[in-house]
Amino acid sequence: MNLIAELQAWYEKQCDGDWEHGLGITIETLDNPGWSVKINLQGTNLENEPFQEMTDIEPEDAWIRCWVEDGMFHGVGGPRQLEAILQIFLNWAKDA
Repeated sequence: MNLIAELQAWYEKQCDGDWEHGLGITIETLDNPGWSVKINLQGTNLENEPFQEMTDIEPEDAWIRCWVEDGMFHGVGGPRQLEAILQIFLNWAKDA
């Protein structure tokens, strides 16, 4: 299964009539440039799962940081790091 199909499957699994209305997934661009991914974990099986923060700020165009805070997965990274951010999330989701 490809990365987008995996993310879609994870998202669909969370949709219960409530979660998708106020929670969900946000993917945005950053002005430095780069990507920001936020995935609300409230009500999911990941809500209380430990996540090992991942930070790699070198090289400058391939930086990445992923962490969980206040029930939200956060992933930020350089302009070519969107796939890596999503893969980190999905690997964690599979292992939980």
